[in-house]
Amino acid sequence: MPGRNTVSFVTLIQGYSQCFRFSEAIGLFSRLREEGHELNPFVFSTVLKLLVSAEWAKLGFSVHACVCKLGFNSDAFVGTALIDCYSVCGYAECARQVFDAIEYKDMVSWTGMVTCYAENECFEESLKIFSQMRIVGFKPNKYTFASVLKACVGLEVFNVGKAVHGCAFKTSHLQELFVGVELIDLYIKSGDVYDALQVFEEMPKDDVIPWSLMIARYAQSGQSEEAIEMFCRMRQGLVLPNQFTLASLLQACASLVDLQFGNQIHCHVVKVGLDKNVFVSNALMDMYAKCGRMENSLQLFAKSPNCTDVSWNTVIVGYVQAGNGEKALGLFKDMLESQVQGSEVTYSSVLRACAGIAALEPGSQIHSLSVKTINDKNTVVGNALIDMYAKCGKIKDARLVFDTLREHDRVSWNTMISGYSVHGLYGEALKTFELMLETECKPDKVTFVGILSACSNAGLLDRGQTYFKSMVEEYDIEPCAEHYTCMVWLLGRLGHLDKAAKLVHEIPLEPSVMVWRALLSACVIHNDVELGRISAQRALEIEPEDEATHLHVRHISAKAAKGTKTVKQLSCVGTGVSAQQDAQICGNIFIPYAFNRFC
Repeated sequence: MPGRNTVSFVTLIQGYSQCFRFSEAIGLFSRLREEGHELNPFVFSTVLKLLVSAEWAKLGFSVHACVCKLGFNSDAFVGTALIDCYSVCGYAECARQVFDAIEYKDMVSWTGMVTCYAENECFEESLKIFSQMRIVGFKPNKYTFASVLKACVGLEVFNVGKAVHGCAFKTSHLQELFVGVELIDLYIKSGDVYDALQVFEEMPKDDVIPWSLMIARYAQSGQSEEAIEMFCRMRQGLVLPNQFTLASLLQACASLVDLQFGNQIHCHVVKVGLDKNVFVSNALMDMYAKCGRMENSLQLFAKSPNCTDVSWNTVIVGYVQAGNGEKALGLFKDMLESQVQGSEVTYSSVLRACAGIAALEPGSQIHSLSVKTINDKNTVVGNALIDMYAKCGKIKDARLVFDTLREHDRVSWNTMISGYSVHGLYGEALKTFELMLETECKPDKVTFVGILSACSNAGLLDRGQTYFKSMVEEYDIEPCAEHYTCMVWLLGRLGHLDKAAKLVHEIPLEPSVMVWRALLSACVIHNDVELGRISAQRALEIEPEDEATHLHVRHISAKAAKGTKTVKQLSCVGTGVSAQQDAQICGNIFIPYAFNRFC
């Protein structure tokens, strides 16, 4: 071409960029400069967009220097391209300097700055810029609304997001895909699934993105059945799922332990050629693991061409949850030999495996490795270390880890309290609980199980009753089977069998086998044969093969061997005697059995 100029160069650069031939496009830009052609705002904006598309945005610094040298830094066209370039690099402050230097800011410049702040998690600044833009008099477009809504979600200012929703409604932007997707995210994360569904229903449904978002949010919020229903609607609408849709759907199947539907999705995944996709493959492994099919999960893992740390974590966690700690530790060793870096999920999982099999030596080695990789500073890993040491009999080491944690969450306190309680250090358990109350961390059901267990085993009746009362009245925690078991055992072992039986009678739902077993144990201690027979009868009706109950029956039978009538009554245990017959035999000691199951 004999008469090349700036326009011909820029046109060809754009063509190469659209064909993803970025190296040739950069080469043309170099030739443009070497041949002495004019460098104008059109050239700079094209090159900056090219750098962003090629993921070479950091080269934008050099282009920016050239822009400033030639005096184009106040141009809105070039400035907006620079803002986008710095935004991709994560340099929001540099982008703001470029924005402030633009002499005549247009709508695109304002939107670029709002988006830059939102994408780089400077959510408050994003809302401030949006407010300034409205004061100046510019009307937001679909990209502005999408970024502002993202900032509202990031700051959890959901009422502001609803106000932005109203503004978008007035300007007729609700039909835009970008705006609708962010609105769905806003309402779901605010807990208002109904309004999220309303927004979804008003959107065009020919794109997979809103469908995938709804399915993902349903699956992540524990509404797995709704996620599956949404997928079925999507398929009826002839919208093809992508890898993210299928990964979320498999998550729903895993939560529901729906192996049959999970198998069907697996077949579809293979059919559409997504079985090698890492997101889908990991989701399939997780689904099979949670459905109890670890052999299928391991087969997928072995066949996966690009296993990530998430892939390793999935199978390791699967084996830990299946109670196979040895296999989990073996996989962890293979993971290290494959030079895959473990995460906090990895370390917390293998430490749980060590705790489950009381493997102190590998647990200590993993502790050392977590220190070396700085994962021990993570609260979740720290909690797993406390649990591991406590279950391996090293309660002092557990406390040392607890004291060195930077932050204590509720799990940290609960694990330490339970550890002390299990080791018989009831005073330390109660002291730790009192320390917990001085923090902002509020106790939950698990906390009170540990505390009431300590009180019951230590025979602290008054404190146990006080804690039980405060649990209900101060913390609004509804007692479950474990709490009632602790209280029944506390009252029973101290000889208050009538009060223990009365408490069982007052349980709003069906007492569990643990409650009856606790009452039976107290009856064995205090040789209350008749109440013991009732407790054994109830326990065996729930779990006929419960060995602990049968053992207690033999103990109380031995003590009652001298009483003929009592022995006859004991022989009825486990033979299917009805509750009505039982009441006729035992008279005033009848405890109603017509409860429903709870906890």
